[in-house]
Amino acid sequence: METAELASSSSEIEASASDALPQLQEGAVAAAASGAMSCCVCLWVILAAGVVTVSGINVKEVSTINEAQTTCHPPRILEDSNLLHVECEGLKTLQNVRMLLKKRIWVRLGSLTIANSNLTTDLSVDDLVYYPALHTLTLRRSRLHDWKESQMSSVPRVRKLVIDQCWDNDTFLAKVKELTLTISPKLQDAFPDVEELYLLDLFMPFIPELSSMKNLKKIVIDKGAAKCDPENLWMLEWYNAGKLEINSTLCFVVDKTEDGLESMHMMFSFVDLKLMKGLRDIRTAIDDCPVPCHCEIYGYQRMVEPITTVDCTSANWTQLPDLIPSHTRRLILTNNRITNISKVFTNPYYQSLSLIRLKNNLVDHIDGELLSNYLHNHSKDFSINLINNKLETLPVKHLERMYDDYTRKGHRYIPIFHLGGNPWNCDDCAFLVPFQNLIFYQDLQREGLKEIRCGEGRYAEGQPIIMLPVRSYCKVDPLLDPLDILNICLGILLLLFILNFLHNLVQYQRHGKLPWIITRFPCC
Repeated sequence: METAELASSSSEIEASASDALPQLQEGAVAAAASGAMSCCVCLWVILAAGVVTVSGINVKEVSTINEAQTTCHPPRILEDSNLLHVECEGLKTLQNVRMLLKKRIWVRLGSLTIANSNLTTDLSVDDLVYYPALHTLTLRRSRLHDWKESQMSSVPRVRKLVIDQCWDNDTFLAKVKELTLTISPKLQDAFPDVEELYLLDLFMPFIPELSSMKNLKKIVIDKGAAKCDPENLWMLEWYNAGKLEINSTLCFVVDKTEDGLESMHMMFSFVDLKLMKGLRDIRTAIDDCPVPCHCEIYGYQRMVEPITTVDCTSANWTQLPDLIPSHTRRLILTNNRITNISKVFTNPYYQSLSLIRLKNNLVDHIDGELLSNYLHNHSKDFSINLINNKLETLPVKHLERMYDDYTRKGHRYIPIFHLGGNPWNCDDCAFLVPFQNLIFYQDLQREGLKEIRCGEGRYAEGQPIIMLPVRSYCKVDPLLDPLDILNICLGILLLLFILNFLHNLVQYQRHGKLPWIITRFPCC
């Protein structure tokens, strides 16, 4: 008896599958008639994708657009199950599925794929209430709207959710680099029973921690890209715990393709950087960040080198920290009480700096040898902001030699100093003359030249050094003093006397003649 029932059930499944095509065609006709009152049943979809290179990786670009009717393909029987799998395309809402399928298929629908669709309204699991056996939902190559909370209690328990090549942009045919999808918290609330989540070839600026999916045992992220951001560090923890599998997924980061400070503008793009490496770099930067500073990776240079910024503004420090994150390029130390900055030039953790801001500190001295050696061995642009400190002099001789050497060799990187608001010693002409030359000729500071002024109680107090008549104030001393000239003359006379004596001696030895002046004396 049981065998007969199983045979009858099997034959019914085969009959259902064989009858599905005409049933689906009838359903499609009915759906078309119903949809004609509101909108046409055709929409443009992507059937083929070209490739465009963006910062070193391939990004999908629309190349061929064809029409696709609102339809569902013939169902097929799932392995080891009496349930069916159906793929539908060209949909505008999930409710279209119900209009395209016969009722006797609803109860046996175990897997549903929505492809090439423009789902412009909020999606709800309530639209799947007619399929109580549904356990797998796949969304592929479609534009998705946001999800709304379910209002029904008898919705199917979807245990496997696959989102493949989907996006949520305002336009169905988005531009290159705009096909992004945000995995919102509403998606988690819509599928609380999901055990397996697959995010395939998606470009996701933000992925919230999937804490609402209490039953989630496995998450797979394959290809595509996600933003390298501290908010996504939960992915690193899940990955290390074995709950997350990531394959060939890249980072959304700031792309730095140039070296100089002039190219420090931000460009949100892709780089050929694996997501896990980016998240590990962020984790390292946060772990090595000195308290109470804020450390952040703003992007990458040459695809692999992180650009780390350490902001220690108003930390009430009196000295520089011994440890900062590796690859720190920008160090912000504004509004502290730091007096000595020699550590910048000697500590290996500071070797990658391109910019250091020490505005509003108490720096009163810079070692010329250390500064010169640091800049000569520095392979990048370097800018240092020393506005409003206590500097009275600068190692101008070292800087002159360095700038001359850079100019002679055609050096690409020229260091920049911001020096306004310091009490410069304008009484010292040995410093003032070359310092003004550096400001004027060597482009020592590109902005705020007039803010570099003589200190209080000095010559030309409060006056911009660039405007001072330094040559007239600092008169050049003559090369020789009068006493030096007298000594030189006496030396020349003495030399002539010695030469004359030697000449007379030779003449006497050869010819026996005395010098003519001797013959004039009476004694001779």
